[in-house]
Amino acid sequence: MKPIQAVFNQALRCNSYVAALCSSLLCFGVTAFALAEHRDFVADTELRVVRELAAIAPPLPSLQEQQAKLDREKADFVAKLIREERPSHPDSDEIARIIVDESRKADIDPLFVTAVVRAESMFRHKAVSQRGAKGLMQLMPQTGKHVAKLSNIELRTIEDLHNPETNIRLGIWYLKYLEQRFNGSREKLLVAYNWGPSNLSRALTTKSSYPRESLQYVSKVLSRHTLWSGQLAQHFAGRGATALG
Repeated sequence: MKPIQAVFNQALRCNSYVAALCSSLLCFGVTAFALAEHRDFVADTELRVVRELAAIAPPLPSLQEQQAKLDREKADFVAKLIREERPSHPDSDEIARIIVDESRKADIDPLFVTAVVRAESMFRHKAVSQRGAKGLMQLMPQTGKHVAKLSNIELRTIEDLHNPETNIRLGIWYLKYLEQRFNGSREKLLVAYNWGPSNLSRALTTKSSYPRESLQYVSKVLSRHTLWSGQLAQHFAGRGATALG
């Protein structure tokens, strides 16, 4: 009788284990299902919130859009400077746009380029000097040809130096070349632009002084650049204050 009772008790214990195991598996399954439902609910809620916020708030502009807006504001500022110097200038907006666009491509301050153009030609694209320099940035024909060859900028004829876009593109490339040649010194690159890089190199070798005309030219460009940079900074500061107000 006792062996039979032992077998019976063992069977009961096994059934209890099976029942407990089934119960645990059932609880685990219910919990996993609940967690999955919760994750889906959270994901759906987050997506709905994002969509609602997007419908309320305008999308942030891309970096390209921000750059385009900044370029437009700088071009408007440069156009205003041109009109202050020459109130009846017929192409101030177009020349300002070219200066800003080409300066950004070359990674050079457009106000610095504008100051050079002012000193060279007072924004007259048909200007010709007594020595034969042409256009807005007063490039000598030989210099224009040489720069065009080095930079792969198209210059079909010398008269193309009177084309504002061609002239400014060549002039900016030449400024960058002189900046690199004279170790980033704006004073030296301006002396070289005005007097010639070969003359400047000889003067540096012999420790000779620069011509008074070149020194005056440097002062004219840099002082105007400093003035305009301060005005532009005030313009952007005022715009930011207005936006916050």
